[in-house]
Amino acid sequence: MRPKSFHRTGWAALAATLAVLSAGLAAPAAAQATTPTPGAAASPTASAAAPSPVAATPTPVAVTPAKAAPKAGAEPCGGSLPFGQIVTCPSISGDERHLYTVTTQRNGDVLYATFHEGDGEPVHAAVTAPDGTHACYLWSSSQCQLGAVGTYTITVTVDWGGTNDYTVAVDSLKTPSSCTQLPNAFFSFASPGITATLPNGSAGHCYRFNQPVGSVLQLRALGHSVRGAILDANSQPVCPIADTTECRLDSAGPYRFFLTQLYGAEATYTLRMSRLSQSAGCPLLRPAAFGDPGDNTGTGIVRFDGDLACHKIRTSAAGPVLVRIADSQLLWWDLYDDAGAKICDQYSQSRACALPTVGDYTLVVRSQTWDEKSYQVAVTALIRNAGCAPATGTEWTGPTLSVRQLSPVGTQCQPFRGRAGDRILTFVAPTVYNEVSAWIVDSTGTGTTVCPGWPYCQFPAAGRYTLVVGSSPGSIVDNDVSYAVSFLPVAPSGCATAGDDGTVQHGQFGVVGEVDCFELPSAAGSKVVRLTPGDAAGVANPQLTVFDATGGYVCDAFQLYQYSCELTGTAPFFVVADNQASGEPTGDYQLAFRRVAAPPSCPVLTRDPAGLTVTSGSERFGFCFTVPADQHAVREAFRYQRISGTGDATISIFDESGIRHCYTLSPSADRTLTCTLPDGLLTVLLETDAVDATYQVTHRDASTP
Repeated sequence: MRPKSFHRTGWAALAATLAVLSAGLAAPAAAQATTPTPGAAASPTASAAAPSPVAATPTPVAVTPAKAAPKAGAEPCGGSLPFGQIVTCPSISGDERHLYTVTTQRNGDVLYATFHEGDGEPVHAAVTAPDGTHACYLWSSSQCQLGAVGTYTITVTVDWGGTNDYTVAVDSLKTPSSCTQLPNAFFSFASPGITATLPNGSAGHCYRFNQPVGSVLQLRALGHSVRGAILDANSQPVCPIADTTECRLDSAGPYRFFLTQLYGAEATYTLRMSRLSQSAGCPLLRPAAFGDPGDNTGTGIVRFDGDLACHKIRTSAAGPVLVRIADSQLLWWDLYDDAGAKICDQYSQSRACALPTVGDYTLVVRSQTWDEKSYQVAVTALIRNAGCAPATGTEWTGPTLSVRQLSPVGTQCQPFRGRAGDRILTFVAPTVYNEVSAWIVDSTGTGTTVCPGWPYCQFPAAGRYTLVVGSSPGSIVDNDVSYAVSFLPVAPSGCATAGDDGTVQHGQFGVVGEVDCFELPSAAGSKVVRLTPGDAAGVANPQLTVFDATGGYVCDAFQLYQYSCELTGTAPFFVVADNQASGEPTGDYQLAFRRVAAPPSCPVLTRDPAGLTVTSGSERFGFCFTVPADQHAVREAFRYQRISGTGDATISIFDESGIRHCYTLSPSADRTLTCTLPDGLLTVLLETDAVDATYQVTHRDASTP
């Protein structure tokens, strides 16, 4: 015999369950207390006293719920049906009516019931009250709201004169056949919980417990479609038990719940309900100083998806802390105060978690993978400078700072001296390929309002500010030099002078974290673009940012390369070059800048079929041409082709206001680009690889074959 398929009974069972939980579990006002009578002596005695604090290492809870046995007797199909017993009837056929009687001892009781039918014709089980009125139907796993005390009748019939077999069992919410008392030690994070099996056809397992009102419990997923709902002393629902979630006990206990399998099938489950408020069983984790956390490093293991581990954080000072867990992509964390309220999590407070008061907090680590994970964790206090490196200045001529990371969960800090109103530009570069993140906090340990447009920071007042640096765990541990940091005023000084006529500028990053700058001669309102060898990569293709004389941001590499950069603000303008994104610490580079609005003199590219030819080389990679207004149509086709040498090229077309109207998306040796153009003078830029080659450039009316 097997349970009825879900298509008929499963949805009905679910609907019945939801109906009872939402409306039917409220006992009548005249209902009596829910404490079981001596007749339910199979249950341990519930304690009404508030629990004492849980020991840090509780005694394992070894409680096994009682398993119901099939009903004995020569006539198993009908008769008195005791709570908790499973009755298997081998056959019902024709117009047979099997009658079972169930006697309740409390007004407003709820029957937890299972009813399984075999593979024959549909079988029905209807419950009627002592006065003969209909009460409910029984399905795979259902709950039936009863009324007054008395004897209720379950009538089982089969459809269409057919034959089938079935199993039936019931239990009582208010006077269960047995109910397991959960001791206080069960609610510790160190408790192994209770592992038990619901037999096939079981009406459920009953549990009861007592905790202070306001307690917050961390529930765990039970699996195998095992469900339940915690009820308070008045049989009112408090929290569902199904998945990993938090439950606040807002109404008074003692509390009770039944665990049932959604379809009444056999299921093994592990019940764990750890207390988040005034948590117990969590190893102590003290806030660490900057640098290697040493003995203040916590460790733990989570064994499967949804598994939890915890740490008790005890702080003697309020203020922000930084939580770091190795391999954090596979592990999530949440931080709770001692009342069980969540105050921080991994994503919304990843850079700083503000602890509002001194005292105890609970850090819960959650697994996001089915693989067993061992981890390290540290909590660094950001409010003090303990463990920081010596303070540094912000001069452009100052040395680059090198930092060594000794722990995958350590946090480094670098104090620096500045003045009120300073605008600070920070560069952080790894010496080998890995991830490094950095942000600035003020003297209170708070990361982030100082630098809303990181890495450009405006300091509102004098005081202590701290750069906090984190990294991808395991990638830079025990390197002699792990990353470099530069603190620089945004307004550069002592910069090399660069032209805006395509003159090549040579540069070299000689040390890790070096930042170079170039002063442009262009006036405010000009539009410029960057020219770079097409084959430049890594350190040879640095990141560029443009600032005005006051340190105001103007544009970055995206505008310089994809469109054009309009120089707004106060002249002179400066281009700052760094290699923090290249993954290469040192090396040579070359670049050039070209004004495209009111451009400097460029050769005229007429419609002569021969066009113009140019020769590229190691220091010639950008070529400018102009097309007079009367030498192009609304749609014009531009072509370049390599006629000797090696390498590839790209071409871009600008109008006289410096707007880039079209360009080739990828380099090639031969390309035709058709553009829709405005009236007026055009500027054409050809960018090549820095290798020896000769290119021919032509253009024609796109409407002409």
